[in-house]
Amino acid sequence: MRILIVSASVIEIKKLLSFTSAVKKFDDTFIAEYKSNKITFLITGIGLTTTAYKFTKAILNNNFDLVINVGIAGSFNSNINIGDIVNVISEQFGDLGIDNNNEFVTLFDENLLKDEFPYSDKKLININKTDFFSNLPKVSGISVNTISGSKKIIEKRISIFNADIETMEGAAIFYIALQEKINFLEIRAISNYVEPRNKENWDIKLAILNLNNKIIDFINE
Repeated sequence: MRILIVSASVIEIKKLLSFTSAVKKFDDTFIAEYKSNKITFLITGIGLTTTAYKFTKAILNNNFDLVINVGIAGSFNSNINIGDIVNVISEQFGDLGIDNNNEFVTLFDENLLKDEFPYSDKKLININKTDFFSNLPKVSGISVNTISGSKKIIEKRISIFNADIETMEGAAIFYIALQEKINFLEIRAISNYVEPRNKENWDIKLAILNLNNKIIDFINE
């Protein structure tokens, strides 16, 4: 298989790069050959815009059998534990909208964005039929340019989007992969709960360790 693994940062996949003996090709790209699979690792940087740009460049120049977006995430859902690995099956742009007199309104609600492909029920839904990672909890996500860190914003986003997790990149991968009909997955490890910002409650090391081990298991299988 020709696999593209997309991560916002090297730190999130450092063990995976070492395990596969990946070799740096460009500043943002590493290449590995493992068990007859060609694996490309793409480091996009944090955020929707840089992710969209670098991911688009990568898929224009290559034909991949599978794209896996990996990284850490915050959880709105208290039933998900810190360190858990989840399979994100739907995404929404969590801050794409209008400030209507201090009330956030989505573009769908203002009829400025049509609920049509690649959207379904105002969401980006992964229609990929692969059984990979089928044993993981399936969750919904929102992707934002500004991470939630105050009670008012958190409560508002929960009420509007009813998502399980929050990231800064996932929806960009969903949007482009759906448009280009590419098989893809988004696999995330929970590093923290989405709450008024307090990094003392985070466990990024555990999340990254569990994430890398899960992807290594997948590659070995």
